[in-house]
Amino acid sequence: VEEAPESDEAKDEAKDEAKAAPSNLAVIYEDAKAAAEAAEEEAWRRDIDAKEEKKASLALREALLPICAWSTLSIRDVGSIPNMLAWSVELKKIQLKKTIYAGRHLRSFGFSESSRSLFASKTSLLTDLNDETDEKGIFMVVTVVDRLGSILGRSARTPPGDLTSKMAIIADETTEPRYVFFQLKQFKKKKNITKASEMAYAFINVNSRTFIPTLKNIKLYKKPCDFTRDPSKLKRFDGSLTISFAKGLVSF
Repeated sequence: VEEAPESDEAKDEAKDEAKAAPSNLAVIYEDAKAAAEAAEEEAWRRDIDAKEEKKASLALREALLPICAWSTLSIRDVGSIPNMLAWSVELKKIQLKKTIYAGRHLRSFGFSESSRSLFASKTSLLTDLNDETDEKGIFMVVTVVDRLGSILGRSARTPPGDLTSKMAIIADETTEPRYVFFQLKQFKKKKNITKASEMAYAFINVNSRTFIPTLKNIKLYKKPCDFTRDPSKLKRFDGSLTISFAKGLVSF
C-alpha cells in the first residue's frame, strides 16, 4: 500500500514549526536567565538585610552595655538585649552542716518548712499569704559589687521557693575585681508588713578576663550580708553553695 503524498499545507506547517523551535528555546533561555538573576538579587538583598540587622544589633549592644554592665537578670526577664555577652549562673547544690541538697531535694528545699531550723531561723516560712501572692519559700538574690562593696547594675532574685532558676549576669571586660553575692532569703511577716529576711550568704571574686566559668563551691556566711567583705565581720556558716557559671552569648 503506497502512502499518500504529504500535502502542501502539511509541509508548510512543518516548516513553520521548525522556524519557531529556535525562537521557543530563546524564550525559555531568557526566562531562566531572568529567574536566576531575580534569585541572585533576592539573595543579595537578604545578605544585605542580615548584615544591616547584625550591625544594628551590635550597635544596640554597645549602647546598652554601659547601662546594663554587671546587672543581674532572671532568665524570664531577658528579652530585650540581642546577643549580649553574659554569664549564666545556677545554684546546683547546698551543703548545710553534713546534709547535701541537690537535684529534686534542692528543688523541694525552698519550700521545706524544716529548712529554717538549719539556718537557726526563728520565723517559719510564709505559708499563710493570701492567694494573690506567690511569695512563699526560700529564694536567692544575686548581686554584683566592686572592690569597695558598691552595688553595680541591678540585682535580681529567683522566684520564692525556686532556688534552681537560672540567672544571667551581663559581663563587661575589666581588670578590676568583681564580687558576685548570693543571698538566701525568705519573706516573713512583722505586724502588717511583709519583708525579706536574710538567712545566709556567699560570695565569689570574678573577673571577666581571668575568671573561668565552671562549677564553683563557695563558703556560706552568717547574716547580715557585708558587701565590703570586712574580715572582722565575716562569720562562717557551716555550709556552702555550689554554683554553675557558664559564659557565652545569650540571645534574649
